[in-house]
Amino acid sequence: MKTCASVQRGHPLSLAYLVKRLAAAPDPTAAAEVLDKSRDFGGDTDAEYAAYWDKLRSDTEVRELLALVSRIRGSVELATIKKLVEESVVERFAANAFYLFRQLTPERWAFFHNSFRQFCFEEPGSMLSATPIRRELRPCINAWRQ
Repeated sequence: MKTCASVQRGHPLSLAYLVKRLAAAPDPTAAAEVLDKSRDFGGDTDAEYAAYWDKLRSDTEVRELLALVSRIRGSVELATIKKLVEESVVERFAANAFYLFRQLTPERWAFFHNSFRQFCFEEPGSMLSATPIRRELRPCINAWRQ
Protein backbone atom coordinates (compact mmCIF):
# COMPACT_ATOMS: atom_id res chain seq x y z
CA MET A 1 0.00 0.00 0.00
CA LYS A 2 2.93 2.34 0.61
CA THR A 3 3.91 1.91 -3.03
CA CYS A 4 0.40 2.90 -4.14
CA ALA A 5 0.39 5.98 -1.95
CA SER A 6 3.85 7.01 -3.08
CA VAL A 7 2.98 6.54 -6.76
CA GLN A 8 -0.02 8.85 -6.35
CA ARG A 9 1.63 11.09 -3.73
CA GLY A 10 -1.25 10.34 -1.40
CA HIS A 11 -3.82 12.24 -3.47
CA PRO A 12 -7.10 10.54 -2.50
CA LEU A 13 -8.78 10.61 -5.92
CA SER A 14 -5.70 9.48 -7.83
CA LEU A 15 -5.15 6.79 -5.21
CA ALA A 16 -8.76 5.59 -5.58
CA TYR A 17 -8.32 5.31 -9.36
CA LEU A 18 -5.09 3.34 -8.91
CA VAL A 19 -6.67 1.00 -6.36
CA LYS A 20 -9.55 0.29 -8.76
CA ARG A 21 -7.08 -0.56 -11.55
CA LEU A 22 -5.10 -2.80 -9.18
CA ALA A 23 -8.26 -4.57 -7.98
CA ALA A 24 -9.10 -5.43 -11.57
CA ALA A 25 -5.66 -6.96 -12.21
CA PRO A 26 -6.09 -10.71 -12.67
CA ASP A 27 -2.82 -11.65 -10.95
CA PRO A 28 0.19 -10.18 -9.09
CA THR A 29 2.18 -9.80 -12.30
CA ALA A 30 -0.58 -7.73 -13.87
CA ALA A 31 -0.86 -5.67 -10.67
CA ALA A 32 2.88 -4.99 -10.75
CA GLU A 33 2.52 -3.89 -14.37
CA VAL A 34 -0.28 -1.48 -13.38
CA LEU A 35 2.04 0.03 -10.75
CA ASP A 36 4.96 0.21 -13.18
CA LYS A 37 2.85 1.99 -15.79
CA SER A 38 1.30 4.41 -13.30
CA ARG A 39 2.51 7.92 -13.81
CA ASP A 40 2.99 10.47 -11.09
CA PHE A 41 0.74 13.41 -11.83
CA GLY A 42 1.53 15.05 -8.50
CA GLY A 43 -2.13 14.96 -7.53
CA ASP A 44 -3.15 16.88 -10.66
CA THR A 45 -6.26 14.97 -11.72
CA ASP A 46 -6.72 17.13 -14.82
CA ALA A 47 -3.28 15.99 -16.01
CA GLU A 48 -4.28 12.40 -15.27
CA TYR A 49 -7.52 12.84 -17.26
CA ALA A 50 -5.63 14.50 -20.12
CA ALA A 51 -3.22 11.54 -20.28
CA TYR A 52 -6.18 9.12 -20.38
CA TRP A 53 -7.86 11.24 -23.07
CA ASP A 54 -4.64 11.26 -25.09
CA LYS A 55 -4.58 7.44 -24.98
CA LEU A 56 -7.97 7.57 -26.68
CA ARG A 57 -6.64 9.76 -29.50
CA SER A 58 -7.24 7.04 -32.08
CA ASP A 59 -10.56 5.90 -30.59
CA THR A 60 -12.88 8.78 -31.38
CA GLU A 61 -15.90 6.55 -30.81
CA VAL A 62 -15.07 6.05 -27.12
CA ARG A 63 -14.22 9.75 -26.79
CA GLU A 64 -17.60 10.64 -28.24
CA LEU A 65 -19.35 8.15 -25.99
CA LEU A 66 -17.68 9.72 -22.96
CA ALA A 67 -18.77 13.14 -24.21
CA LEU A 68 -22.33 11.89 -24.51
CA VAL A 69 -22.35 10.19 -21.10
CA SER A 70 -20.85 13.31 -19.50
CA ARG A 71 -24.03 15.17 -20.37
CA ILE A 72 -26.09 12.80 -18.23
CA ARG A 73 -26.46 13.53 -14.54
CA GLY A 74 -26.59 10.46 -12.38
CA SER A 75 -26.06 6.92 -13.54
CA VAL A 76 -26.29 5.40 -16.99
CA GLU A 77 -27.36 1.93 -18.03
CA LEU A 78 -24.91 0.20 -20.35
CA ALA A 79 -27.89 -1.47 -22.04
CA THR A 80 -29.24 1.98 -22.91
CA ILE A 81 -25.89 3.08 -24.31
CA LYS A 82 -25.82 -0.06 -26.45
CA LYS A 83 -29.00 1.21 -28.12
CA LEU A 84 -27.19 4.40 -29.12
CA VAL A 85 -23.85 3.10 -30.34
CA GLU A 86 -22.35 -0.16 -31.52
CA GLU A 87 -21.77 -2.75 -28.81
CA SER A 88 -18.04 -2.86 -29.61
CA VAL A 89 -17.78 0.83 -28.63
CA VAL A 90 -19.44 0.12 -25.28
CA GLU A 91 -17.10 -2.83 -24.74
CA ARG A 92 -14.01 -0.69 -25.36
CA PHE A 93 -15.44 2.02 -23.11
CA ALA A 94 -16.12 -0.48 -20.30
CA ALA A 95 -12.71 -2.15 -20.63
CA ASN A 96 -10.75 1.10 -20.49
CA ALA A 97 -12.80 3.54 -18.42
CA PHE A 98 -14.02 1.21 -15.68
CA TYR A 99 -11.80 2.75 -13.00
CA LEU A 100 -13.22 6.21 -13.66
CA PHE A 101 -16.76 5.03 -12.87
CA ARG A 102 -18.64 3.50 -9.97
CA GLN A 103 -20.23 0.25 -10.99
CA LEU A 104 -23.52 0.48 -9.09
CA THR A 105 -24.45 -2.82 -10.76
CA PRO A 106 -22.67 -4.59 -13.61
CA GLU A 107 -24.93 -2.69 -16.05
CA ARG A 108 -25.46 0.61 -14.19
CA TRP A 109 -22.52 2.99 -13.98
CA ALA A 110 -21.95 6.52 -12.67
CA PHE A 111 -18.93 8.79 -12.82
CA PHE A 112 -16.70 8.07 -9.83
CA HIS A 113 -16.00 11.78 -9.45
CA ASN A 114 -17.68 14.76 -11.05
CA SER A 115 -14.31 16.22 -12.08
CA PHE A 116 -13.93 13.57 -14.79
CA ARG A 117 -17.49 14.15 -15.99
CA GLN A 118 -16.70 17.87 -16.28
CA PHE A 119 -13.42 17.11 -18.06
CA CYS A 120 -15.24 15.00 -20.68
CA PHE A 121 -17.97 17.60 -21.03
CA GLU A 122 -15.52 20.45 -21.62
CA GLU A 123 -12.82 18.65 -23.58
CA PRO A 124 -12.58 20.29 -27.05
CA GLY A 125 -12.06 16.93 -28.72
CA SER A 126 -15.42 15.63 -27.51
CA MET A 127 -17.82 17.39 -29.83
CA LEU A 128 -20.30 14.55 -30.35
CA SER A 129 -19.78 14.33 -34.07
CA ALA A 130 -17.79 11.22 -34.94
CA THR A 131 -19.65 8.54 -33.02
CA PRO A 132 -21.92 6.54 -35.28
CA ILE A 133 -25.00 7.12 -33.16
CA ARG A 134 -27.96 5.40 -34.68
CA ARG A 135 -29.32 7.59 -37.47
CA GLU A 136 -32.83 7.87 -36.05
CA LEU A 137 -31.51 9.16 -32.71
CA ARG A 138 -29.03 11.74 -34.08
CA PRO A 139 -31.61 14.63 -34.28
CA CYS A 140 -32.58 14.04 -30.64
CA ILE A 141 -28.94 14.06 -29.53
CA ASN A 142 -28.18 17.21 -31.56
CA ALA A 143 -31.21 19.00 -30.07
CA TRP A 144 -30.15 17.89 -26.58
CA ARG A 145 -26.67 19.39 -27.07
CA GLN A 146 -28.01 22.86 -27.82
